[in-house]
Amino acid sequence: MSRAEELRAKFRAKGAAIKAEMESPYGQFRSKLSMSLDDYCATLEDQLAQQLFDRYSHDQPKDFDKWISDTVIPLFKSQNALPVWRFEPDWLCENGHPLTFIGQFEGQDETFYAFQGFRDTRDGKIRYTKLAAQGDSYRNNMEGEIVG
Repeated sequence: MSRAEELRAKFRAKGAAIKAEMESPYGQFRSKLSMSLDDYCATLEDQLAQQLFDRYSHDQPKDFDKWISDTVIPLFKSQNALPVWRFEPDWLCENGHPLTFIGQFEGQDETFYAFQGFRDTRDGKIRYTKLAAQGDSYRNNMEGEIVG
C-alpha cells in the first residue's frame, strides 16, 4: 500500500469514527446541547458535556428545552449581569463545572472577563479567580489564574 493510500484509509476510518460518534445518543445530545448554550460557550468543555449527558440520561426529561432552562442554564451563575462577549462566548469551567462570572473590564484593545470558583485542598476550600481575555489582535481566549 502506498503512503497516499495509507493516508486515505486513515482519513476514511477517522471520518467513519466521527460520524458514528455524532450519530450516537451522546453525539446527538452534545450537538443539541451546544446549540442551546450558544450564548454561554461556543465550545463546550468535554467534562461538562459528559456530566450533563449522564444527568440527562438519568432524568430522561420529556421536554429537552425545559430541561435545559431548568437544569443547565442555572449552572451558569453571574454576580450581576451576564458577560458581553467581544467575540464568541467562552464561559470558563473547571472540572466540568461552570465558574461564577464576577465581571468584565476593558483594556486598550481587549476585554477581560473574571470568573471565580472554589477548590478543595488539604487545608479546606480556597477561592480562586480566573481571568480570560479576548482582544482585537487575537481571537482566542488568553487565560490566567489568581489563587488565594
